[in-house]
Amino acid sequence: MSEYKLILIKDFDDAEYLHEVAWMKRAAEMFTLDKDFNAAFKENPAKTLADYGLAEVDLDSAKLLLLKEVAEQFKDTPFDKMPRSYRRYKYFMKEKLDNREKLRKEDCKPLNKNWVQWRSRQVNRCWFEMGGRNESSVHTPVMFELANGCSVGCPFCGLMAPPLTKIFRYTEENAALWKEILCVVYEFTGNAGGCGTLYYASEPLDNPDYIKFVDDYFKVFHKVPQVTTAASTRNVERTRSILRHGYNLEPHIDRFSVLNAKMRDTIFKNFTPEELIAVELLPQFPEAPNNNFSKVGRSRKSEDDGGETIACLSGVVVNMAERTLTLVTPCNADKNHPTGQNIYATEKFETAEDFREVLNGLIEKYMPLNPDNGADMEILPFVHLSVEEDSFKISGNGYNLKQKYGEDSFAAMQAVVNYLEKNRHGSIRALARKFLEEEDIDPTYTISVLKNLWRLGIFCNKT
Repeated sequence: MSEYKLILIKDFDDAEYLHEVAWMKRAAEMFTLDKDFNAAFKENPAKTLADYGLAEVDLDSAKLLLLKEVAEQFKDTPFDKMPRSYRRYKYFMKEKLDNREKLRKEDCKPLNKNWVQWRSRQVNRCWFEMGGRNESSVHTPVMFELANGCSVGCPFCGLMAPPLTKIFRYTEENAALWKEILCVVYEFTGNAGGCGTLYYASEPLDNPDYIKFVDDYFKVFHKVPQVTTAASTRNVERTRSILRHGYNLEPHIDRFSVLNAKMRDTIFKNFTPEELIAVELLPQFPEAPNNNFSKVGRSRKSEDDGGETIACLSGVVVNMAERTLTLVTPCNADKNHPTGQNIYATEKFETAEDFREVLNGLIEKYMPLNPDNGADMEILPFVHLSVEEDSFKISGNGYNLKQKYGEDSFAAMQAVVNYLEKNRHGSIRALARKFLEEEDIDPTYTISVLKNLWRLGIFCNKT
């Protein structure tokens, strides 16, 4: 039997294993959220663990996890020779990362073929635009809003959520519309529609009927929407109830934004490490040792500040309170995109049938299966093309993608890459004609190469 176990699964029942990993996690959270603990641990690890009620945490594992100089001593040590608690904790972290990777690569792919291809273009574009930072985005196809605005008003809000003005309550009429909308979304996305959340630029716990909406969502998608809340301590017992309810339906990761030291201490006092095994605590206040606000939204200090995003959606935001449908994708924040989003369109709907028509319209307009052969297409400024033997390479921000071509297509590939790397734009029709006239290249190959590049998401047109 393996020494390591998956924790985020139904009916996990090894209390000792869970306890060991959860308390290692709590020590790591103390280190990232409490500057006094952080400083004291670096000075005297054993005494600090005892003083903070963490004496049962394995000392050697905690030192290896939290102290750079100790980690350096173990750099050549085989993983299976490292302290057990450290290994189990790292295996749990790997489990979370593997789940996130599976979401992006598999679970978040919608059913609609246009949407699938469009999302793939956005994922590729984000690799070239953001490099490794794209790892944190699952590019879920749908997110829902059960309120308009947010009651918290975090000063770092990446989406610059406005003040709370309206809540979509679970009335008989609203519940009927909600269930109908979920079914329409399922038609387009299948279970991928359940990989999102019931918030976007809002606070999920603002809605008093939150659990009722979750139950309907689960019945349709067989998934539980993640909670990320900045109001975890507003009503501790309600928060505990929501966490338990969702986790009992399906084990998954939730998140608490920790806004200050008082909130941190309240969380640690009221929730055991085991209760928060599947809750990530995000240090969102300046005094926290690991605080690092993304330079997006309200955290941007100047017009030139940016280059980051917290958006993790390549699809639609459905605001049930306002009855709007907005098509968005992530991008680096800048003066034209202060919230780190490409916002394509926002449309109103009243009924489920309206919703279906609007969604169909957005797909038809912004998610074509093929590019317009006559449209001038400009390569994204951060993308570079080059030829390497029998393939071309696309590079951007440390991310590289190679595409092989057969002998028949090589001349077209080389001509397209050389031209676009120098000139940065052109239409499929014009380039096919140009290469035929000047280099006697069969237009079929030129068109094929350019369409393939378009599908890889390297052009900055509106699709």
